[in-house]
Amino acid sequence: MYTQGRMDNGYASYITIVRVVFVVLSLGMIALNSWFLYYVDQLERSGCKCALGWRRSVMEAALALFVLAALVGLFVNWQTHFPLLALLYMSIVLTYIFVARNFIMEVKETHCDCAQSDAFKVLNVVNWIQLFFVAVLVLTLLLKMAFMMTVGRAALARPVGRLSGR
Repeated sequence: MYTQGRMDNGYASYITIVRVVFVVLSLGMIALNSWFLYYVDQLERSGCKCALGWRRSVMEAALALFVLAALVGLFVNWQTHFPLLALLYMSIVLTYIFVARNFIMEVKETHCDCAQSDAFKVLNVVNWIQLFFVAVLVLTLLLKMAFMMTVGRAALARPVGRLSGR
C-alpha cells in the first residue's frame, strides 16, 4: 500500500511486527536447538554409553546445521534465494524428526538413566509437536492432491468447443 511514493503507516507497522516476531522466533529456535545440541554433545562427553550411536551423531550434525541456518537466516533470506537448498534443508528436518523420535524411544526402552534429563523431556515434547505438524502437512498435501485430481477430472470431462476459424 503506497500513497504518493510513501508506505502506508498501517502496512509499515505490520511489516515491522512481522520482522520482530521473526527475529524473536529465530532467536528462540537458536537457543532451543543450541540447548539440544549441548545435551546431545554432553551425552558423549559424560560417557553415557547407552545413548551413543548413529542416531545421536545424526542428531548432533542436524542440530548444528539448524543453529547455523537460523543464524544465517537472521541476515539472509536463503530459503527464497536458494530453493533447492531449502528443499534439502526440509529433507534434513524431516529426517531429524524421525531419527530423534527413534532415539527417544530407544533411550526409554533401554532405561538409559544417564540420558534422562530436563533437556531430554523437552526434546521429547518438541519432537511430538514436530510429528504433529508433519502429520498435518501430509494430510494437507493429500487433500490438495485429491482436490486437484477431482478438479482435473472435472475439467477433462467438459466438452471442448470447436476451434474458431475451421
